[in-house]
Amino acid sequence: MQKLQFESAWDRTIADKDRRWIEHMFNEHPINKENGVHFTFLREAINHKGELLVTVLIHNCDEYQLTFKNTTISYVNDVKREVIGTFDVPYEIPRKTTIPWTFIFSTSSLSETAPHYKLTRYSGGVKPKLQEII
Repeated sequence: MQKLQFESAWDRTIADKDRRWIEHMFNEHPINKENGVHFTFLREAINHKGELLVTVLIHNCDEYQLTFKNTTISYVNDVKREVIGTFDVPYEIPRKTTIPWTFIFSTSSLSETAPHYKLTRYSGGVKPKLQEII
Protein backbone atom coordinates (compact mmCIF):
# COMPACT_ATOMS: atom_id res chain seq x y z
CA MET A 1 0.00 0.00 0.00
CA GLN A 2 1.27 3.44 -0.98
CA LYS A 3 2.17 5.83 1.87
CA LEU A 4 2.69 9.60 1.87
CA GLN A 5 5.98 10.88 3.23
CA PHE A 6 7.40 14.40 3.48
CA GLU A 7 11.13 14.92 2.96
CA SER A 8 12.61 16.35 6.19
CA ALA A 9 12.99 19.94 4.90
CA TRP A 10 9.41 19.89 3.63
CA ASP A 11 8.22 18.38 6.90
CA ARG A 12 9.81 21.22 8.91
CA THR A 13 8.77 24.13 6.70
CA ILE A 14 5.46 23.33 5.01
CA ALA A 15 2.48 25.44 6.06
CA ASP A 16 -0.34 23.53 7.77
CA LYS A 17 -2.77 24.56 5.02
CA ASP A 18 -0.45 23.19 2.31
CA ARG A 19 0.17 19.97 4.26
CA ARG A 20 -3.59 19.37 4.60
CA TRP A 21 -4.10 20.06 0.88
CA ILE A 22 -1.34 17.62 -0.13
CA GLU A 23 -2.70 14.98 2.25
CA HIS A 24 -6.16 15.54 0.76
CA MET A 25 -4.85 15.14 -2.80
CA PHE A 26 -3.02 11.94 -1.82
CA ASN A 27 -6.03 10.46 0.01
CA GLU A 28 -8.76 11.54 -2.41
CA HIS A 29 -6.90 10.65 -5.61
CA PRO A 30 -5.06 7.40 -4.88
CA ILE A 31 -2.68 5.81 -7.32
CA ASN A 32 -3.81 2.27 -8.01
CA LYS A 33 -0.71 1.06 -9.78
CA GLU A 34 1.25 -2.05 -8.97
CA ASN A 35 4.62 -0.74 -10.13
CA GLY A 36 6.44 2.06 -11.84
CA VAL A 37 6.90 5.76 -11.21
CA HIS A 38 3.82 7.94 -11.54
CA PHE A 39 3.10 11.62 -10.92
CA THR A 40 0.12 13.72 -9.85
CA PHE A 41 0.21 17.40 -10.80
CA LEU A 42 -0.44 19.78 -7.90
CA ARG A 43 0.41 23.29 -9.07
CA GLU A 44 2.44 25.54 -11.33
CA ALA A 45 3.85 28.92 -10.31
CA ILE A 46 6.49 31.48 -11.24
CA ASN A 47 8.80 32.66 -8.45
CA HIS A 48 10.38 36.10 -7.93
CA LYS A 49 13.36 35.05 -10.11
CA GLY A 50 11.07 34.20 -13.03
CA GLU A 51 11.67 30.46 -12.60
CA LEU A 52 8.90 27.97 -13.32
CA LEU A 53 7.96 25.85 -10.29
CA VAL A 54 6.02 22.65 -10.91
CA THR A 55 4.83 20.86 -7.77
CA VAL A 56 3.84 17.21 -8.05
CA LEU A 57 3.36 14.09 -6.03
CA ILE A 58 6.00 11.54 -7.05
CA HIS A 59 4.59 8.03 -6.59
CA ASN A 60 7.24 5.32 -6.34
CA CYS A 61 5.01 2.25 -6.78
CA ASP A 62 7.95 -0.12 -7.21
CA GLU A 63 9.44 -2.58 -4.74
CA TYR A 64 12.78 -0.76 -4.69
CA GLN A 65 14.02 2.71 -3.74
CA LEU A 66 13.90 5.39 -6.41
CA THR A 67 16.73 7.80 -7.11
CA PHE A 68 16.45 10.94 -9.24
CA LYS A 69 20.03 11.78 -10.22
CA ASN A 70 20.60 13.82 -13.35
CA THR A 71 17.04 12.94 -14.39
CA THR A 72 15.63 14.84 -17.35
CA ILE A 73 12.00 15.93 -17.08
CA SER A 74 9.83 17.63 -19.68
CA TYR A 75 6.83 19.71 -18.61
CA VAL A 76 4.02 20.87 -20.90
CA ASN A 77 1.31 23.14 -19.49
CA ASP A 78 -2.19 24.01 -20.70
CA VAL A 79 -0.91 26.50 -23.27
CA LYS A 80 1.47 23.90 -24.70
CA ARG A 81 4.58 25.62 -23.39
CA GLU A 82 7.23 22.94 -23.02
CA VAL A 83 10.33 23.16 -20.88
CA ILE A 84 12.92 20.47 -20.28
CA GLY A 85 15.18 20.39 -17.25
CA THR A 86 17.60 18.07 -15.50
CA PHE A 87 17.06 17.43 -11.80
CA ASP A 88 18.26 15.63 -8.69
CA VAL A 89 16.13 14.73 -5.70
CA PRO A 90 18.63 14.73 -2.82
CA TYR A 91 17.45 11.51 -1.23
CA GLU A 92 16.09 8.10 -2.24
CA ILE A 93 12.34 7.70 -2.33
CA PRO A 94 11.44 4.51 -0.44
CA ARG A 95 9.48 1.70 -2.08
CA LYS A 96 5.69 2.16 -2.21
CA THR A 97 6.06 5.78 -1.10
CA THR A 98 4.70 9.06 -2.42
CA ILE A 99 6.41 12.39 -1.80
CA PRO A 100 5.53 15.95 -2.76
CA TRP A 101 8.26 17.66 -4.75
CA THR A 102 8.76 20.92 -6.61
CA PHE A 103 10.81 20.88 -9.79
CA ILE A 104 12.31 24.33 -10.42
CA PHE A 105 12.90 24.99 -14.10
CA SER A 106 15.62 27.64 -13.97
CA THR A 107 18.09 28.64 -16.65
CA SER A 108 20.70 26.45 -14.95
CA SER A 109 18.46 23.35 -15.05
CA LEU A 110 17.31 23.66 -18.67
CA SER A 111 18.29 20.87 -21.02
CA GLU A 112 17.84 19.69 -24.57
CA THR A 113 18.32 16.04 -23.64
CA ALA A 114 15.51 13.57 -24.31
CA PRO A 115 13.45 13.39 -21.11
CA HIS A 116 13.19 10.36 -18.84
CA TYR A 117 9.71 11.56 -17.81
CA LYS A 118 7.17 13.82 -19.45
CA LEU A 119 4.85 15.79 -17.19
CA THR A 120 1.74 17.12 -18.85
CA ARG A 121 -0.79 19.39 -17.20
CA TYR A 122 -4.32 18.64 -18.33
CA SER A 123 -7.07 21.23 -17.89
CA GLY A 124 -10.67 20.58 -17.03
CA GLY A 125 -10.16 17.61 -14.72
CA VAL A 126 -10.28 17.20 -10.99
CA LYS A 127 -7.06 15.25 -11.00
CA PRO A 128 -4.61 16.17 -13.76
CA LYS A 129 -2.00 13.43 -14.12
CA LEU A 130 1.55 13.50 -15.25
CA GLN A 131 2.62 10.79 -17.61
CA GLU A 132 5.75 8.72 -17.69
CA ILE A 133 7.64 8.30 -20.94
CA ILE A 134 8.29 4.63 -21.58
